Amino acid sequence: MDEAELDDVFAEADNEVQTTVDNIEDLLLSRQPENLDNYTLAVIFVNKVYQNPEKRKRIKKIVMITVIVVIAAIVIGVVLWFLRDRKVQRTEDMNYHFTNTVEYINTGNYVRAKEECEQAQKLAEKLKNSSMRNRLQEYSFVIETVILADESYSSADYEAAEEYYLSALDRTRYADNVGTDYIENKLENISVFLSVEDYINLGDSLLEQGDYDGAEEKYLLAKKAALSVHDAEGKQTAMDSLEKLYEEKADAESAAQEEADSQAQQTVAAAEMVAAGDKACLEKDYVGAKVYYTMAVAKYGEVADTAGQEDAQKKLDAVEEKLSEQEEQKNTAAAYESQGEACRQSGDLWGAKSQYLSAKSVYQELGSDEDVQRIEEILSDIDMQITEG
Repeated sequence: MDEAELDDVFAEADNEVQTTVDNIEDLLLSRQPENLDNYTLAVIFVNKVYQNPEKRKRIKKIVMITVIVVIAAIVIGVVLWFLRDRKVQRTEDMNYHFTNTVEYINTGNYVRAKEECEQAQKLAEKLKNSSMRNRLQEYSFVIETVILADESYSSADYEAAEEYYLSALDRTRYADNVGTDYIENKLENISVFLSVEDYINLGDSLLEQGDYDGAEEKYLLAKKAALSVHDAEGKQTAMDSLEKLYEEKADAESAAQEEADSQAQQTVAAAEMVAAGDKACLEKDYVGAKVYYTMAVAKYGEVADTAGQEDAQKKLDAVEEKLSEQEEQKNTAAAYESQGEACRQSGDLWGAKSQYLSAKSVYQELGSDEDVQRIEEILSDIDMQITEG
């Protein structure tokens, strides 16, 4: 029996299994085989294959759920990425403003430093960065205090400014010691400003007592101190005080000399020469001071004022000593130049450079800008020769 014959039998099969088996057995026996051994037929009847009617809905539901989950995952991922990117950007912006804050403080621009610090503080609040927030709070306190100090400083309220600067300086230890150089420099200036006031007050007191020389000395010290810190107002006050001093002194001397002879006039002239010499000394004009003191010594000699002459002579000797020191320094510098040129001629460029640098240092001490510039040009030529060599 072949498969086609079996297919024909099964094509006519109904729900009765036995009928189908009998039909196949009849077909086999109808062939009348010569040798028929035992035979077995195993058949499995499947009345119905189960198909779930909800299968399509279930698949659709699974697909929809899957799509929703995927979309939700993508949305969550995008949101998390956005939040992370925004946090990174805010952190970068906060660090940028913090760096600017430090830079502006180091350049003494506390107004701009305050603006940058406030921006950094806002970002630290949004980031909930408590460490940076506390750090910026200390910076903010220092900045605010220095701004108040600067305002008092600008309005010449030096006592209030000093108090603010000291407070700010104390708090800089909590703010990485930022701006200490600026604050300390301001405190030094305030010390000088206050000393200007003190000198002027002392001068006024001595002037009231009729001590013109003492008052003049204090006024000159006030003027010198004011010049050192570019205190135009203090300088003008000192000059006005000196002018008032000279006027009062001249008036007093004029009144006293109505009954005095020419000797007193010579004494006053000598005193004026000494005062002019003192003023020239304060301005480091030793040549001019020598001229004034020499004239003062001569005038005191004419009126036989031994004490005045000795005093003027001491000042003259001191000035001549200063001039001698300057001359000696000039000779030293000239010697360095000579040795430097000798080294240069012999080809010892490094030795020449060393000698010229020593000469430059001496000229800088002397305040001879022209010689300093000249030496710098020589050094520039030597450096060029060293480079080319």
